Amino acid sequence: MASGCPVVACRAGGITDAVQDGSTGFLFDPSDPGALVRTVKRALASDSGLEAIRVRAREDTERHSWEGATEQLAQLYQTAIQNWPHRWRPQLPGPIKRVAAATTMALLRTFLP
Repeated sequence: MASGCPVVACRAGGITDAVQDGSTGFLFDPSDPGALVRTVKRALASDSGLEAIRVRAREDTERHSWEGATEQLAQLYQTAIQNWPHRWRPQLPGPIKRVAAATTMALLRTFLP
């Protein structure tokens, strides 16, 4: 994805957080023996849509760079501190939300009254 290549990946684990089927790549069901072949054929058949998928995939990986993730985390900390101790709930996607929210709440409980 980072190099702008269309991705075909199995729908399992953390991959589903990174690849959105039909938008930033193509996902197949690993329990279906013919799914990989069908998904590759679907990807190849969408030749006019591949360029858009390539662009979205590249943009998505740029948002999830270390720099981007660090910036999101810094913004999360700033928002949490400004809103503490009110019922603060982070508005972040997927795994970032789970990890950052747990870490932030632990830090706030430790360092703020």
